[in-house]
Amino acid sequence: MKFLITRKLGDIISNEDPFSFIDRNFISGAEIMLSKPQLMDQVDLDDIRKKCKGLKLTAHLPFYDLNLASVDSFIRDYSMQVMVKGLKFCEDMKIERAVAHLGFNVKLAGKAAAKWKEKFFVQKKELESKAFSNGVKVVWENTYEENFELFDEMLENDPDTLFCIDAGHCSCFADFSAVDFIERYRKNTVHLHLHDNNGREDSHLAPGAGKINFKEIKRVLDDSNIGNAVLEIEPEKYINNRDIIQKMFKAEEK
Repeated sequence: MKFLITRKLGDIISNEDPFSFIDRNFISGAEIMLSKPQLMDQVDLDDIRKKCKGLKLTAHLPFYDLNLASVDSFIRDYSMQVMVKGLKFCEDMKIERAVAHLGFNVKLAGKAAAKWKEKFFVQKKELESKAFSNGVKVVWENTYEENFELFDEMLENDPDTLFCIDAGHCSCFADFSAVDFIERYRKNTVHLHLHDNNGREDSHLAPGAGKINFKEIKRVLDDSNIGNAVLEIEPEKYINNRDIIQKMFKAEEK
């Protein structure tokens, strides 16, 4: 398994050496957060390549306020537009894996939820098709989903769907743990987001600083299809907790 750490595209642009804080014997890559789509129109790709040289790269597609299956066609179209922009960035950077949020409103029920899912499956297929043409695979991340229902339906609609399991989101939003998710969707879960919290809010603490049982997550990793584990924390949190994090996970590095 490869360990990566997230860095916002804006931080990579503005820092001369945005990865100087990492120990490359442990962290071998970065997940570039494309949370500000406008930056992709301004970026100097050669500069980004230089700063990321030697690192394994994945990307996180834009997600703030987006909804691929919105009843509002303007929102739906814009969401697809900026996510496709992210896929083009991936192609230009030769990034082969991109994480996407589902955008599902867990308060929807009955006919409203069914209509959302119907639109989503169409949009999902289109985005994955566009990703394939760009040499990218999309992995879908759990966010606010409280149970397995939507993920089960995604696999019924397309058994080849790939998942990113976010351990922090499970802790504060879901009735299932990251271990439950991995064991249920072992074949399809290929990507992992690691951060901690107190079970009440998505605070993105360093692993070990909250209440998540990372020993249990570590236990199931060897027998999983997860190839990338991404630390979704800010550089200072990694620096301040480096020894704890490496002790917790280094045995899983391959």
